[in-house]
Amino acid sequence: MTLFQIKIIIQLKKQHFNVTNTAEALNVVQSAISRQIKLIEEELGLPLFIKKGKRYLDFTKEGYIIYDQALKIEQASNNILKFSQEALQEKKGRIRIATTHTQAKYFLPKHLTRFRALYPQVSFEIEQSTPSELIKKVIESKADIAISTEQIDHDDSLVTQFCYQWHHALILPKDHPLTKLDENSITLKEISKYPLLSYVHGFTGGGIIQSEFKKNKLDIKIGLAASDSDTIKTYVKLGFGIGIIAEMAYDSELDQPLSVISLKNLLPEFDTKISYLKDAFQPKYLQRFIELVTEQNH
Repeated sequence: MTLFQIKIIIQLKKQHFNVTNTAEALNVVQSAISRQIKLIEEELGLPLFIKKGKRYLDFTKEGYIIYDQALKIEQASNNILKFSQEALQEKKGRIRIATTHTQAKYFLPKHLTRFRALYPQVSFEIEQSTPSELIKKVIESKADIAISTEQIDHDDSLVTQFCYQWHHALILPKDHPLTKLDENSITLKEISKYPLLSYVHGFTGGGIIQSEFKKNKLDIKIGLAASDSDTIKTYVKLGFGIGIIAEMAYDSELDQPLSVISLKNLLPEFDTKISYLKDAFQPKYLQRFIELVTEQNH
């Protein structure tokens, strides 16, 4: 089998066995894909696909075994390419990071600044997405690493390392009645009396926040749910209610109109982690970056 045939097998799965879309993704004509599939099956002496007429529906049992091996071959090919690139330019390269808005804005800047001083010729691509999409991008080699709190360690093909622990905080206008309380006297019951602005389910502990109120048999009115801290802070400033955000997202200068109360005594702490493919080759600069963002765990 050739590397091109390996790519066809992998791309067919990505394109839900649509030959037309597979041909477009690989920049070849549709007949070339059909011809190569026939050659693969003839060479192996096995039917790899379940078909209905001329349409491909799925892999056969043997097809899935070969697909799994094809993924490993593609990864090995990518590793060889990355290794050769590093041998030629040890301190040049690119790191593709898949992460959420909160991590991109409030966690990564200090680490990227430190790293740039060590590797000024390494560039970054930061793509923000949902936690489930972040993992998918790493598995499909569209990102080198994923940094998130939710759903980050749910796949056996990934290595996952702890970055840091964080907790939530309450933000509210400076003239709000709850500003008379502090982290030792504030209660979920007091918070539940006011319209609440916080994260949507699946982002930055949004689902856990709501479940903690339910656990304490408290009804809350969600005035607004968002996927990022900045949106929540904007609408708290506009008087839509009080907000719960990751405490690191509160900036004492930029968020001067707001007061903040730590909720570390009321809500669970969360772990932010970094994940990357178990078998992927890592250039030295990527290894160093991972060390920087996980160093407090060493």
